[in-house]
Amino acid sequence: MSLDFIRATNLIAGQNKRYIVYQDYDRVYPYTTEVISGYMPSCVNSSILTIVGSGDQYLNASLMGAKDIDVIDINKLAINYLRLKKAAVLALSKEEFYDFLTNNAKKYFLEVSKYLDSESIDFWSEYIKYFVFQTGIQGTPMFYPRHHGSDYLIMNNYMQKGKYDELRNKLHNTFTGEEFHKDIEDLYINKKYDKIFLSNVINYKPLNSHSIKMIKRLIDYNLKNNGEIYYGYFYYGHQTDMEYYLDKFPLSQIIEIDSTLFKGEKDHVLVYKKDY
Repeated sequence: MSLDFIRATNLIAGQNKRYIVYQDYDRVYPYTTEVISGYMPSCVNSSILTIVGSGDQYLNASLMGAKDIDVIDINKLAINYLRLKKAAVLALSKEEFYDFLTNNAKKYFLEVSKYLDSESIDFWSEYIKYFVFQTGIQGTPMFYPRHHGSDYLIMNNYMQKGKYDELRNKLHNTFTGEEFHKDIEDLYINKKYDKIFLSNVINYKPLNSHSIKMIKRLIDYNLKNNGEIYYGYFYYGHQTDMEYYLDKFPLSQIIEIDSTLFKGEKDHVLVYKKDY
C-alpha cells in the first residue's frame, strides 16, 4: 500500500474535523475555478512553470504550445491527480474523458492506467478500489465538491470545440520536467522560464512583504528576459487584495476576464513582463 494512499486515507477520515486549506496532503479541485480560456496566452516553444491545482493550467499550457512544463504544488495529491488527468486525455475521447471525471471512473481506468507510471498505478488502483463506486473521479471524497457543468467546458480552452484532440496530439510532444512538491515560497532553483503561472496562490498568502519578495525572487532568478509572470488571478470578490499588489508591485497588464456566465462579475489577472 503506497504512502500517498495512506496519507489520502488519513485525509479522508479526518476531513470533517478540520478546515483543509493547502497543506502537503489535501483535497483537490477536480477542475479549474478560473476562466483559463480568458487569459492563457500562446505558449509556443515556451518553457513553463505552473501551479498544479486542478491540472488544468498544465493541460491548457500544453494545448497552447508549451515545449516543456515544470509544475509545483504544496499538495502532493494534486500532483497525483495531474498525472491521472494527463493519462485520461491520452487514453480517452473527449466524451469518455468527461464521463470518466463525472460519471463512471471505474469503466475507463484500465485504459487510463496504460499511460500512468507504476507509482501512479499503485496509488490510483488502491484509491479507485476503496473510494470509487458508481461515480466519476470528481465525486469521490478526495475532491472538493463541484458542480461539473457547462462552465468547465467554457473555462478551459482544451474542452472547446475541436481542441481536445489537438491537446491529445500536443501532450505527446510536451516534456514534463520537474514536479516540485513544495510551497512556491520554498522554491529556490537555478532555472529560468518563459512564462510562470501562479493561479490564485497569492490570495492565500498574507498581504505582506513576504509575498512581494516571493514574486520578485521568481522574476529575478526564474524568469527569462522578455518572460511573463501571471502572478495573480483575482476573483471578483478579491478586489481589495488586488489593489494591495497594484500598490506594492509593478505590472505590465491587467487582464479583465468576462466571467459573467458564471458569477455575474469580472475576474482579473495581474501580469508582469520582464523587459530587460
